[in-house]
Amino acid sequence: MNNEEKILGLLEGIQKDLAEMKEDVAELKEDVAELKEDVAELKEDVAELKEDVAELKEANEETRSGVNALLEWAEECGNVIKFPLPKVK
Repeated sequence: MNNEEKILGLLEGIQKDLAEMKEDVAELKEDVAELKEDVAELKEDVAELKEDVAELKEANEETRSGVNALLEWAEECGNVIKFPLPKVK
């Protein structure tokens, strides 16, 4: 086996390795594309959750103000009818 044959053998090996690397890179690109889609879906889900949390905060504030108004009314009613209603703590 002379030097030319050795070099050709090495080049063939390098070409095979390069072809395998190209296949691997193609697979990685597909995986990255899938990951990007998943991330986009997750971002949409997080946006929806943020909206839901904002709505819950608003509803909580409305409920709190309603309960406070009822407590004030109960105290006033207790004073008006001279019947002490138990204090809510």
